[in-house]
Amino acid sequence: MMVDEREAPRPLTLIYTPVAEDFRVALRTRRQTFERVQWQAARLPIFFLVVMAMLFAIVADNLRYRFLPVVVLSVCSGLWVLARGIAAHRQARGFGGHAAVTGECRITLDASGIQTVTAETSSVVNWAYFLCHVETERHFVLFGPQQGATFIPLPKRAIAEEGDVSYLRALLDRYVNCGDAVNSVSDRSS
Repeated sequence: MMVDEREAPRPLTLIYTPVAEDFRVALRTRRQTFERVQWQAARLPIFFLVVMAMLFAIVADNLRYRFLPVVVLSVCSGLWVLARGIAAHRQARGFGGHAAVTGECRITLDASGIQTVTAETSSVVNWAYFLCHVETERHFVLFGPQQGATFIPLPKRAIAEEGDVSYLRALLDRYVNCGDAVNSVSDRSS
């Protein structure tokens, strides 16, 4: 179903209880969508590890264990990747725990933007705030500015009628200008 450019779109309401998986998918999608930014954030630790390995290699020149810098660099890199994965998992669990406390979420999308209502909060966000959106197999994820620091996961399970999935896609395409910032992302990729 297409959104006619000449008339205001009909409001679309999604009612669901957010779970940790919604946030896990949103965080994974953010990481994959903004990979370049993630690489820029990783430059300092990588630079530090390379410098440490070079210094170690200079010192190890007089030692028997010349392979030691490679082992240290490998272990440090592995620990860094593991720590990032654990941090992302804990962050998703934290979001999911908060969502469980707030309960049911009602999100209405219309010409003015997105209205979110829970038992404890309500907010209205204008379409101009959003940088881009990404569709995965089971979710739509909206990203705010600053490399997607803020995001809203919209699970497809919350859409009442099957035709509303394509209507939501058309609505997001109309109001959220993604440009070249977005690649297709899978829910299952890590």
